[in-house]
Amino acid sequence: FHEYTQGSSLLAFGLTALSLHGLLGDSVDVKRTAAVHFLRHVQNGYIATNSYHNAIHAADVAQTLHVFMVASIIERLSLRPLEVFALLIAACVHDFKHPGVNNEFMIRSQSDLALTYNDVGVLENMHCAEAFRICKHDPRANIFEDFSRASVRAVRKLIVSA
Repeated sequence: FHEYTQGSSLLAFGLTALSLHGLLGDSVDVKRTAAVHFLRHVQNGYIATNSYHNAIHAADVAQTLHVFMVASIIERLSLRPLEVFALLIAACVHDFKHPGVNNEFMIRSQSDLALTYNDVGVLENMHCAEAFRICKHDPRANIFEDFSRASVRAVRKLIVSA
């Protein structure tokens, strides 16, 4: 799939999943163009030389989540569209800009990220923060543009806790 999409498996699958769940302009007001720009940033932010925490892994996690959701889990858990959206985005960004080392290494080496996040969920916090920065710094990629403030807070909270 990664070769078929010319190295854009996360972008391709992310858009497909958002579309299949009716989240592009339907039940959740996300513009397709914003989703494309956002997911392109995310795809490009994964370090291709990272042997595991790369865009292929992120696409695999997003696809696995999608399979669980279409296997009636959405109905059984009564997930609302905004929650499905948050989970799919969380899956796509869960290792965004991963440096290839673990939290313990970051903490023991006293990295800037460990200091920024006070040794608590260093990489997890960084992945989320960097993903949210995309929306702030590139208006074309702001997937939250048409959300209410309350919805943005709710989605961010879900993504961080996912």
